[in-house]
Amino acid sequence: MPNRVNLLLRKEIERALGDAEHAVLVDVTGVDAEQTYALRKLLHEREVHMRVVKNSTARLALESLGFEIDPALFEGPVAIAWNGDPAHVAKTIADFRKEHKGTPLKVKGGFLDRKAIGVEQVEALASLPSREQLLSMVVGTFAAPISSFIGVQAAILRSLLYALEAIKEKKGEAA
Repeated sequence: MPNRVNLLLRKEIERALGDAEHAVLVDVTGVDAEQTYALRKLLHEREVHMRVVKNSTARLALESLGFEIDPALFEGPVAIAWNGDPAHVAKTIADFRKEHKGTPLKVKGGFLDRKAIGVEQVEALASLPSREQLLSMVVGTFAAPISSFIGVQAAILRSLLYALEAIKEKKGEAA
């Protein structure tokens, strides 16, 4: 039977991850205090949550929330990072690893729509544009025909004004 502290930790993780559909699991073994501070600062700036938890507690909490569990993800120490946008979380971890070359921080895998994914899929998520970038691309695609239409209409009006100006100059010369 689990002790009271583990039950409370599990409930806390379940509460924190209750609405989460996506998460990235990382191994923070060997990350020194300076890098941990930098990682937490970056996560806070980008509004990504992260918890370092015992494997058994994390596994049980995620199972109870309906996540598909791959036992290989829970070998060795684990930290769970999550946010509403899976690409944003993966990109944040990847950016930290690029910025701090030689960091022992390793991606172990993750969850996408509560299904387990491997390291390769997490890295593929990190290479995707963020949600905001994708939305701006969609808006730009919708706005392009409208702005082209407005440009054509403005060109017609401009041509009409040039023609009227030419007629006015011609009549001025004749007088």
